[in-house]
Amino acid sequence: AYMTGSNANLIAVAFILSMSGSRIYYTDWLFASFPIVVVAMIISWYIGPRFVFKIPPEQQAPVVEGGLEKMKEKLLEMGPVTVGEKKAIAIFGLVIVLWVTDKLHMSVLGFEVSAVMAAFIGAVIALFPKVGLLKWNEADIPWHLMLFSCGAYAGGLALNDTGAARWLVGSLFDQLNIQPGVNFWLVYCVVITV
Repeated sequence: AYMTGSNANLIAVAFILSMSGSRIYYTDWLFASFPIVVVAMIISWYIGPRFVFKIPPEQQAPVVEGGLEKMKEKLLEMGPVTVGEKKAIAIFGLVIVLWVTDKLHMSVLGFEVSAVMAAFIGAVIALFPKVGLLKWNEADIPWHLMLFSCGAYAGGLALNDTGAARWLVGSLFDQLNIQPGVNFWLVYCVVITV
């Protein structure tokens, strides 16, 4: 549902921008995909435990030894929110605010902060000495995911540069009989759904 939910979403946004010249903002993506995600979650919630991962009736209600009192005890053991936890909340909150307000950046800040740049700002603050949460050597960075992202992005650029992406989308539009001048939101919803 969220533009930043996966690398594929960010690549799709880049494709839409390069092919149509229309920028897809965080809230545009959310409003277009959220209903689809909600319907998919409801279907999965119904199908999953009944057909894919069958749950016996005796395990369908959660059971915790000690009940609610044990949960309260564990909560007290955790203690108050630490300074590090408050920093993490503030950094993540800043990134989310930058993501959600992307349509307002130009009018308020005078420049735009992309979703990727907002995440990068959060990472830099988290690694910043004395202010951040981690030292660089403590960061457990999933390099395989970064390499995959770079490869996917390079593949996307190759599809764009060779014209293969434009041909594929043009073929899809021809198959769906979508003509120039069709309502933008109709085309947008069809492309996002596909």
